[in-house]
Amino acid sequence: IVAIQETHWHGAAAAKWFNSFPGSRVLPSPAIRSAKHGLLGGVALIIPVGIAGTRSSVLVDAYGIECIAQRGDLPQERFISVYLPHQDRLGTLKKIADATLKFDWNTFIGGDFNIDLDNPRDEEELGIAQELQRFLEEHG
Repeated sequence: IVAIQETHWHGAAAAKWFNSFPGSRVLPSPAIRSAKHGLLGGVALIIPVGIAGTRSSVLVDAYGIECIAQRGDLPQERFISVYLPHQDRLGTLKKIADATLKFDWNTFIGGDFNIDLDNPRDEEELGIAQELQRFLEEHG
């Protein structure tokens, strides 16, 4: 499963990706329009052939999407694609965390967090890193 962030896809562009991976499923949350009419964010998951029982939900438009998938006889697994935009990393992370429900099996989280987790640059980034660590401990 591939997690993609900052796709900058609008709905029509996302639809084109459905045909780019024959047999696979593309689960997008298209980008949103900025005040200046640009496209912000956009996340997606690409589910390859052979993975069954997929269901998905958008956690936060353009910034978080999840799917529950099953590979063969293995227990279900959850995959989450996250993008934290520079202008609201902490707020977006909190919205994604609030929308993410408890899941009893493995969860894999991939994302563009726009932060160096091992070396936060300032107090703001330290707070984001701590919140991200809580999210990963609870769901990852």
